[in-house]
Amino acid sequence: MKKILISTIILLSILFIYLKNIDKKIYYLSLGDSVSLGITPYNTKDYSYQDYVKDYLYKENLLEFYVNNYNERDLRITDLINKIEDNIKLKIGGKNKSIKNSLIKADLITLSIGNDELISKINLVPNLDNNEIYKYIDELVDDMGKLISLIREYCKEDIILIGPYKPRLTLKENVDNIYKYLNKKYQEIAEKFDAYYINSFEILNDKDMFNNDSIYPNKLGYIKIGEEIIKIVKNEILD
Repeated sequence: MKKILISTIILLSILFIYLKNIDKKIYYLSLGDSVSLGITPYNTKDYSYQDYVKDYLYKENLLEFYVNNYNERDLRITDLINKIEDNIKLKIGGKNKSIKNSLIKADLITLSIGNDELISKINLVPNLDNNEIYKYIDELVDDMGKLISLIREYCKEDIILIGPYKPRLTLKENVDNIYKYLNKKYQEIAEKFDAYYINSFEILNDKDMFNNDSIYPNKLGYIKIGEEIIKIVKNEILD
């Protein structure tokens, strides 16, 4: 009887340790547009911030699963809303999985979307007056609120929203206030839905993080965003 009791205690201890370690693993889901894909100043795909985050989690033995299949170049906020509402399915790890399933399983979501839209608007229609621009931005803000609300219906864990940055290449002058305003509004949305926020306008403030003739960050820019995400993971999520 004593041997059975000891064996049971040992088995329960092993199970407890196993479950405790499994619970620490992070199912990481990246969502977004060109920045999430790591589009470079040379219009090629390379390491993005999400790859640096994935590498960190893997190195620390914290990575359970990594999904970046839903990222898409020039993806609009409304496009992602539609993908979630339609519950699109993609082959991930050899199996067909739906985006809602990924949202439910995710322990960590990073989201970077909306900057492609804003840059296109500013550069393709540079003669827009401020009233028209701010009206357009307010529409982006409304869409972002709907997107985060929709994501929160399925994901109850940690979300990190990466705000819009100002590229070196812009055909409209004096856009700083536009980006400050949009980042402020996005941060308010993040706070409302209990998400972390990264103000890319502030952290990508060094000209060395961009090439003069591109709307995308260079390697230093992507590394900087990745470092900010890792900082949140280490100091807030895992603490």
